[in-house]
Amino acid sequence: MLSLSDLLSAEGVNMNGVQLYEARAVSSDGTTITGYMSNTSNQTEAFVAIYDTSAARPVVGVIAPAGYQSSVTEVSQLSLGVAGQGHAGLRQLSDVARTYELPEVQDVVAQGFAGTPEMSYGVFAYGETLWGQDDSAGKARSAAGTAGFIGESSSGLRFGFGIELADLERTEGTLGSFVEADGFGGVAFLAYAPADTGLQASVSAKALKLEADVVRNYTNGAAVETSRGNTDGTYRGIELELGYAFGMSERSTISPFFSYQYSKSKFDGYTETGGSFPGVMSEQSATLRTASVGLAGTYRVSDALKLNGSLALGRTEESVGAPGLSVTGLNGMMFGAATGDRDYGIATLGIGMTYDLSGNARLYTKIDAQKALDSIADDIDAVSVTVGMSYTF
Repeated sequence: MLSLSDLLSAEGVNMNGVQLYEARAVSSDGTTITGYMSNTSNQTEAFVAIYDTSAARPVVGVIAPAGYQSSVTEVSQLSLGVAGQGHAGLRQLSDVARTYELPEVQDVVAQGFAGTPEMSYGVFAYGETLWGQDDSAGKARSAAGTAGFIGESSSGLRFGFGIELADLERTEGTLGSFVEADGFGGVAFLAYAPADTGLQASVSAKALKLEADVVRNYTNGAAVETSRGNTDGTYRGIELELGYAFGMSERSTISPFFSYQYSKSKFDGYTETGGSFPGVMSEQSATLRTASVGLAGTYRVSDALKLNGSLALGRTEESVGAPGLSVTGLNGMMFGAATGDRDYGIATLGIGMTYDLSGNARLYTKIDAQKALDSIADDIDAVSVTVGMSYTF
């Protein structure tokens, strides 16, 4: 008489190094069996096997619920990854609002009507690449490109708006589950800085429409199988910043500041295809709120070159609405990722420069390093590099 392992092997399931024993329960139709097994690492764990060759689409295989659960948890990081990328992008957009100064408006426009502030107009563009921490849990990469229109008044009011293209890639876990989200949307900012010293304030916002591909890897017996899905989502975020600049010398300033960020991402549910155990994934979402205090400073090296830097300490509140997966081939058996809240401290260091390429063109560069101050959140450590330009008409 053939054993369950023999039957599975006969149907093409790779059982090398996997031994099933101690079956504990069998479904009433005889197609689903649960019990314990020794896996390819010689560890004992529970298994769920299905052997249904009578269906229109035969379903045959064996999974370890713990490992299968991990695959669901890994791809549930999609919404949180997009919210984190959006948070980093908001920081950069606030830097644009604060540092992308147009040449003195008196030099580029004719005198307006009496009592009417003079205006300067131009365009701006920048690209940002972010690298997340690489560890056994996976790695993250994201990139975004933004371009738009900028205007500045002699009264200290600066505004801008534009479009953004964004891409996020996350590789998760030892089996290499993978998510990629591409986004398109708009950005806008409004800043007020009437002088190099004194009150400085800004508000920045962005909204993106996203499409995501999800590749979920899990083991069926001793082999890795893949189920895929795609889904649509959205991102919305806003940052408020308020500071006061003090002149330290003719060449330098220092500015204590407070900032508040809000980011939310949401993705629709989707149905997987491929593999022996695809499922139906429910919707997922993530919300981040960060309040920070810090110091920003500038130092003018020459008429053309100005250095700038910032250091901020903050607290992030994270709320995750994680999805659940109903496995099609296991009578809708549910696997859910952890849903809940956490908060953690965060430190951000930024170093950059502004360089006048000509009377109308300026080059901007910035490096930001982000470090979680709590061990439970070390997965959000990241470094980003930004290069941008502005051109005044």
